Amino acid sequence: MPDLGRRGEGWFMLQLLLFAVIAVSGAAGPAWSGPWRAAAVAAGAALIAVGGLLAARGVLDLRENLTPYPRPLPGARLVESGAYKLARHPIYAA
Repeated sequence: MPDLGRRGEGWFMLQLLLFAVIAVSGAAGPAWSGPWRAAAVAAGAALIAVGGLLAARGVLDLRENLTPYPRPLPGARLVESGAYKLARHPIYAA
């Protein structure tokens, strides 16, 4: 696997590009109507809320160890409590 930067900066930029592609494809897709639209909006809102809570908990658990890059900060400790007790990558899972 290529490094894409000293701390993996290229991987971070590719991730941002992927998020942008997902956002644009969601806005450019076909419009639903009727009960399917209401169900999809409700399910989407619930998933966004749960994902936001999980991501926020992951950020709070990491505190000073948080970095957007794949490689950890020098001297960072391994977090194994809170959301990280349940999942290795709760922010990505969210």
